[in-house]
Order: sequence, then C-alpha cells, then structure tokens
Amino acid sequence: MNSLCARVITAITVTASLTGCSRTGAIVPGASQQPPVMRQPLVSIPSVAREAAASSPCDFKGNFDLHGSCIKYAMQKKGTTVALAAYHGIALTMLWPPPNPPLSNTFVSGDATGNGDITGAYHGSRFPKYGSVKCIDPFFHPITCPGKAFLYSFTLNATSFEIGFHTSPKMKITNTRPYPGTKCIIANLEHLKTWVWQILNMPYAEPVGGRLSIRSGPPLTFSGSGGAYFFAYVCK
Repeated sequence: MNSLCARVITAITVTASLTGCSRTGAIVPGASQQPPVMRQPLVSIPSVAREAAASSPCDFKGNFDLHGSCIKYAMQKKGTTVALAAYHGIALTMLWPPPNPPLSNTFVSGDATGNGDITGAYHGSRFPKYGSVKCIDPFFHPITCPGKAFLYSFTLNATSFEIGFHTSPKMKITNTRPYPGTKCIIANLEHLKTWVWQILNMPYAEPVGGRLSIRSGPPLTFSGSGGAYFFAYVCK
C-alpha cells in the first residue's frame, strides 16, 4: 500500500467528554489495482463512558450525534445479528461475521435519516451529509456522488482493544417509504484534509418492495476505545 493510502487509513483521535455509551477518510490517487482494505476506522471516539447506565447507551455529548434508533450489545463468537428498532419507517438489521479476537466486548450501533437528526461537531465540523462533500471510489479516485442517501448509521467499538472482521456486515433494511432509486449501495465517511464519502467495493442491490438486502463488503478493523465507522445508505 502506498504512503498516501496508509495516511487515509490512519485513525483520528478525538478528545471529547461523553456521558452514556458513545454513539454516534481525502482524495488521493490509487495506484493499486486492488481496492485498499479498510483496516482502521477514520473516526475514533474515546469510550470513557462504556460503563454507562444501560438506560442511556447512546447518550453522546458533542461530536457527531445520531438521534435515531440505538443499541448497545456484544459481538458473538459465531456472528451477531444486530436489529435496530424501526425509525421513521426504516428498520436496519446488521449481520456481522465472527469477530477477531472473539473475546468479551462492547459495541454500540445507531442510525438517523439525516433530516435534522444528526447534531454535534467533530473537530469543529458539522456532519457532512452525503452529497454535500465529494465522493471517491474504492481506489480513491474522485467520482460524482451517485444517488441520494436515505439512511445513515454508525458502529462503535467501546472495548479497550482492537477488534476486526473479515468482511463488513450484510445489511437488511425494511422501509415503509419509497427508496430514492432502484440500485442501492453503502458509502463510508472518510477524512484526511477534508471529508469525503467512499463508495464501498460491493455490488449494487435492488429493493424488492420495501425490503433491501446489501451484501457484505470489505474487511473492517475497529481500533480500541472508540473506533467507529459511519455509513450512508445510498440509492440511485
């Protein structure tokens, strides 16, 4: 991997004050013929609140704060199904592969639609909604952002050590409203000197009625004590 790509997968350390359990990379040339592996999250939130009361598992003060459904859970050795409660007619279920290492852990996941339900700031920046900043492809080439986002989600590792997965989760969505297109995919929020959305290396999926199933994507590695990924669910 060239040095520029290595810079892109370097985690950012955020100094923040949290209460409850935390919730919630720059356009570089891609010389490789294979998409770079997403080895580290580009947003890292210190999980000083992982001991928080179960009554408020996602009370995140400051930084990017998603106000939709949220759940605190542990990744299981044989894989984990994480089902977020329906929010504004959209129910998101994530099918995670077995974690590595498969030890005791704590994760938090949540979602939002982006219609006034994402607040806070990260290093002084408001949440860069999909379409408001540039997009890149899996090789880090600048591209026109395809389609429109109808949902955002985050997943955060509140465990003190790094945990990886051989693929990103398979996503299943049930939506009572029309999708903004007939071909859907996931984008990952990235930051180096500016915010960009990277379209993940996976095939487009087509909604069937109100149901959408998006296949697993590239490997993910969450750094310890607050490593987090933010995804946008996009249809064109």
